[in-house]
Amino acid sequence: MRRNQAASLCAVVLLAFFAPLLGPRVSVASAVSAVDSLIIPQSGAAMANRTVRVELSPGLNRVTVEGVPGTVVPASTDLVPVNGQVRVVFKRAGEGRLEFGVISEEAATEDFHLSYSFTGLTWCPSYTVFLSASEDSAEFAGWYGISNKTTMTFAPAHVVLAAGPGYGLGGRPPHRVGASLGESVRDLSPAPEIPALSETFLPFVRVPSMPARTINVVERLGPYNPEPPAPKRDDRPVLVTLELTNQKGSGHWVPDPIPPGAVRVFARTKDGTTYFLGEDTFSQSAALPAFLARLGRSPSLKAERMRTDQKKIGTSSWEEAYQVRVTNLGAHDAEVVVVEELPGEWTILQSTPAFWTKTPSGFAQFVATVPAGGRVDVLFRVRFTL
Repeated sequence: MRRNQAASLCAVVLLAFFAPLLGPRVSVASAVSAVDSLIIPQSGAAMANRTVRVELSPGLNRVTVEGVPGTVVPASTDLVPVNGQVRVVFKRAGEGRLEFGVISEEAATEDFHLSYSFTGLTWCPSYTVFLSASEDSAEFAGWYGISNKTTMTFAPAHVVLAAGPGYGLGGRPPHRVGASLGESVRDLSPAPEIPALSETFLPFVRVPSMPARTINVVERLGPYNPEPPAPKRDDRPVLVTLELTNQKGSGHWVPDPIPPGAVRVFARTKDGTTYFLGEDTFSQSAALPAFLARLGRSPSLKAERMRTDQKKIGTSSWEEAYQVRVTNLGAHDAEVVVVEELPGEWTILQSTPAFWTKTPSGFAQFVATVPAGGRVDVLFRVRFTL
């Protein structure tokens, strides 16, 4: 009997202690597919922002926000009162919901800024090229691809695509720190609906016809090796490449800087058939005089490269000579472009063929025609200072 009385007394004491914390009622704010803005990154966690209005009672209120993704990062949630007259004392995340503890001195209607990050929502750019049957022009289109791997459909009022350094999206984040980190943004207007478990593609650039041609490219790109020349030749792939000419101001050009992304190239034949040619990645982030899409290795063209001479002419200066031999096993003459990434400040002293150019990216470029069943040696001597 005494034990039961003691238990009852303990329950009364605990209820009296926790009653002020429980508050007279629980306030609930529903947020199903009502996100004000979404900031979508190329990788990592997206950020949702919205305003929540809550009817508060005196004391502790448990504010529940329903309809959030199940992939919320709990530590990222934030609930900030607009007028600052109430206190948020705890936060937690459950499956599809957020809960906050809010203490209010009196009954009030309070607006809050709610933000949370979550995984499963990212974006990336992609491009398609359709080469015409005449093979001298191509249609070019760019798309923002938004991948939603969550089970929630989003219908935001505002969508921002965010990218890291080197991505030309034509804008900067409003926060100075973000801009100083090299981040860039693109506002999408009107904001699209993003269905659950979907891939959504939004066009952002289209050029109906650009001058195009296919060329064969031999590249030597990458870090410079200062070691003396080896006696053996270095085999180099000859890449069949589609070149798109960006003629600024002509109506056949990409008007804005574009972010790097995958490009898929298709060909159209005279009978209307379309087939896949190859896939590459545009690595540049600005509008350039030409875009190159490498489609694959040529089965009929072979290339060998060798450094034939090297001498040091100063503290940090050298002269070197190179030979690039291209062999054509095919039945037709082939135009071949040899591209060399040279170190430091460089000057071509001699070359065969004599004509060479410096590309917008700072590479040396040589052009040669290799006859069917024959071969051509591209020779050049360069002086450079590291």
